[in-house]
Amino acid sequence: MKKKAFLPLACLAALFAGCDGTPDDGSADFAKGKAAYDVRDLKTAVKHLTASIQVCATNLEAHLTLALTDLALGDVDGADKAVKAARAISPDSAEALLADAEVGWMAKDFARAKSGYSAVANAKQLSAAMRSQAYSSRAVVELAENEFDQARISLWRAMRLNPRNPAAWYHLGVLSRDTWKFDDAALQQFTVASKFLEPASARLRDVLRNVIPALRDAAARAGAARPGVTARNPGAAAKLIGEGEELLAKKQTTKALKKFAAAYDADKFSFPAAFNYAKLLAATEKTTAGIDKTLAVFAAALDAKPISQEAGLAAARYAMYNKRWATAAKTLNRSLAYYPESKQMLRLYIDALQKTGDTKTAALYQAWLKEL
Repeated sequence: MKKKAFLPLACLAALFAGCDGTPDDGSADFAKGKAAYDVRDLKTAVKHLTASIQVCATNLEAHLTLALTDLALGDVDGADKAVKAARAISPDSAEALLADAEVGWMAKDFARAKSGYSAVANAKQLSAAMRSQAYSSRAVVELAENEFDQARISLWRAMRLNPRNPAAWYHLGVLSRDTWKFDDAALQQFTVASKFLEPASARLRDVLRNVIPALRDAAARAGAARPGVTARNPGAAAKLIGEGEELLAKKQTTKALKKFAAAYDADKFSFPAAFNYAKLLAATEKTTAGIDKTLAVFAAALDAKPISQEAGLAAARYAMYNKRWATAAKTLNRSLAYYPESKQMLRLYIDALQKTGDTKTAALYQAWLKEL
């Protein structure tokens, strides 16, 4: 697909039949319509753009601007007509394909929407920014169809092309919060989105005033409700952790295990206590009950510090080794919210999904891995 840039109006007038540069070639109405659209005087824009097209039916930009104006007014039929006229002039125009996809979205024709967005997203000759936006728009359609993993990967692709794409960060936050309940990851993603959103936009106001404060409040409430929070003794835990680390340095693992166990009992919310304890348990526990206990301590470590890549990998590997495929998949799904381009995590996740029988989802992540 070749990108067809908009031609200057004078060139359009000279090149296309019906636009021969005569005093009434539609250019005056087009200029008025474009200016009205730019200031959101939509009804005036429709009036002048329609008049321009009646004189010069081959003005691609006039058709596209009319389509966008009709979409803004909620006139899907009018937008559909304008887009079809634009695509008849330039079938491979990226702008026309995006407008066609927008019409599909508004009409709830999700197949049409995805087709247009995908065509632009996959066109490697186009700018990274335009392709990134197409991927993030396609993800919104996939979310509407409950294709959560596909949407996530579309957003990762969008971010890989343009790490500053606010829509990609925003909708990743929506996925983390609403689909997987990864509130900590969602908070991080919405915070990044807020740095790139338009300063005066309603979405930025909502993120700053409502979304981020709500996630922080939810995290505080969840932490306060966790069992054992009132019995924490961080000072005692820190002392025991230090002693355990000294014993580990001397390779006295049995004694170190006891120190970390005591540290974990003193403060189950301490990441170093839980993670060190889990790692030593993983090296010794062989019974079903012992494996369950070890996985629970790994989970506590990740609850304390979900962003820890080392803990996520260690917990997943231990689960895989003990054939706890679903536990491994759940752990890796959470860690991938922070590290979507980690090849180690992706390989493990694909393996875990295949072991659970979810080959369809595994194939999605396998395709993503091949792109890295």
